[in-house]
Amino acid sequence: MVCFCFFQHGENNRIIELSAFGPNVHFCGAHLSIFADESFRIAMTRKCPLLIFVFFCFSSLFAQDSTRYFINLDSISGNSLKVKVLPGSDAIARFRDTVDFLFAATVPGTYAQLDYGRFIKNFAAFDADGKQLRWLPSGKNKFRILGKPSEISYLVFDSYHSPKMKPKIFEPAGTNIQKDRNVILNNAGFFGFFRGLEALPLQLVVQKPTFFYGISSLPSITENRVQRFSAKDYHALADGPIMFCKPDTSSFRVSNCLVRVGVFAESGREVSAQIVNEIKVSLMALAGFFDQQLPVNEYNFIIYLRDYSDLGDIVSGKERGFFKILRAGIKMAGQGFGALEHGTSSLYFLPDFGTDLTYKSVKEVAVHEFLHIVTPLNLHSQHIGAFDYEKPEMCEHLWLYEGITEYFKGLALEQAGVMSPWSYLSKELRGKIASGAKYPFTKMSFTEMSKNVLREPYKKQYLQVYERGAMLGALLDIELISLTGGMKSLKDVVFALSKKYGKDRSFMEKEFVEEFIGASHPGIRPFFDRYIYGKDTLPVAQILQKACIRYNANFKGLIPQSPIKNVKLEMLIINQQRKVKKVKTGDQAGFQKDDLINFEKVRFGAMHTPYGFRNEGEMVRIPVSRNGKETELSVSNKMIPGEMKHLIFIEKDMTEDQKMVFNRWLKQ
Repeated sequence: MVCFCFFQHGENNRIIELSAFGPNVHFCGAHLSIFADESFRIAMTRKCPLLIFVFFCFSSLFAQDSTRYFINLDSISGNSLKVKVLPGSDAIARFRDTVDFLFAATVPGTYAQLDYGRFIKNFAAFDADGKQLRWLPSGKNKFRILGKPSEISYLVFDSYHSPKMKPKIFEPAGTNIQKDRNVILNNAGFFGFFRGLEALPLQLVVQKPTFFYGISSLPSITENRVQRFSAKDYHALADGPIMFCKPDTSSFRVSNCLVRVGVFAESGREVSAQIVNEIKVSLMALAGFFDQQLPVNEYNFIIYLRDYSDLGDIVSGKERGFFKILRAGIKMAGQGFGALEHGTSSLYFLPDFGTDLTYKSVKEVAVHEFLHIVTPLNLHSQHIGAFDYEKPEMCEHLWLYEGITEYFKGLALEQAGVMSPWSYLSKELRGKIASGAKYPFTKMSFTEMSKNVLREPYKKQYLQVYERGAMLGALLDIELISLTGGMKSLKDVVFALSKKYGKDRSFMEKEFVEEFIGASHPGIRPFFDRYIYGKDTLPVAQILQKACIRYNANFKGLIPQSPIKNVKLEMLIINQQRKVKKVKTGDQAGFQKDDLINFEKVRFGAMHTPYGFRNEGEMVRIPVSRNGKETELSVSNKMIPGEMKHLIFIEKDMTEDQKMVFNRWLKQ
């Protein structure tokens, strides 16, 4: 956990911030100062052995033999920034007659070709005497230096303001350079590495405006206008994004974990406290999922909000019209809204419409990103643990890293009571099944898609890791519970394996499934062989029936008539709301023009009735916002002949085995 400990130094009362100590460190009347040579001097007013220990541990993070990167945020020109690199003594000792300095082709979690070297200009290298060395370009990301460099410099142009650079970089993995406003350091996009020396320790020294602060999970110290970050190796540096801006931060605790939210809003709004209020309930629910002991002591949400406040009335439905909606769509087109996970942080790029929809958009992805602290942070193969930034080899286990994470998101919220079992099944799981059914499983297995996700036709299916991947997670969970008589669930197996390996140890890619089977049940092997490695049709109905869940992919029979069939609706750009554009003859609910219907709160189904439908004549309640006030309309349910895809409901009469599986699965 990061703790901020402030020390007063001598007569000048300089304030120094330390952010690399454990939760129970206390300091006794100590004075600390940092000098230009980056060494520490401590003068203690009384004995403090703990401080001496902390001093030696912390100073080792900033040892002189580390390779150091220097940037000055006061010297930004346009959307470019100069970087200076001073190789450490360990690096220099290993240099040969030619030295390769590289930039990442991609980074873990993106599953796309990024080629950060495209954004590097004015590259130069110098020897110990200050003589400029020759270098040869080699592809998009490599600079081959002829000689042994003692200094390297280059310009970085950011990806946020480089529209002509194709392919476009997904914004949460991108870079932003705006003087005196915001700088996003996705560090692999700024700082290259020496081939073969990725395991050496690194430092980043940032000169910044006094009103700037860099939020990150990397250990750092701050004195006046300089903030220094340390990383044990290049992997840690790439895994620790930093955002510099005027601080807008809030924090709260989830069990043993301190959660910080740092926000930059282009509009100038300070909204971190509101975002905390929105995500806190969901994240607190995860404490129970982890049995009150999370595998990390600190987590940072780093959030960039692009200003679309001029579109707020269009998005909310206050302004209407085809051309206004078209203008809004054009303005937002091409933006990579979303998030990228890291070990103990995640970076977000999201739209800000000047409304509370901003906070809810964070909530949609925050739980998923937070759960990545299990996979891949604490459970990953060698392709992630020893990631090859030059020629990355993709993993075949996206079903684990993304699919199971997305599945655990919904499961954790259901088990904590944030959503009901019926809501989970009828919305969360049903939606995953419907979307996952579109995956071309006869043309490519899920592991085949994962392994080849950087190229066509596989990368077109990447988003299925969140749909079919989550569906695989649910079905695998039910199978495990059934096979083990309720003794083991998918969570039990994944958590046990994550504790066995942890963040610093990797499993072998080709051996993982065998180990998973050994930790769970031998009877689960056919599931992997047929549906994850294989191309067989998933028996969704058969597996769900083990939990007394009835599923019908194409139901024909009596279905509820829509209570809004005599209302013409206008689709809003975002959210679950629909605006009433016109009320037709025959409306029974009492709608009025301009009513806003929140479909997220409408309950058309029922948990234990036949096929999950409300009975004939039963009242359906519809929440409506009318003239700024909340009200509720009701209409009698009418059954009519029709069809429905992906019908799912809970059967009322359960066998003992079904009850055991259902209760063990959904914690009822």
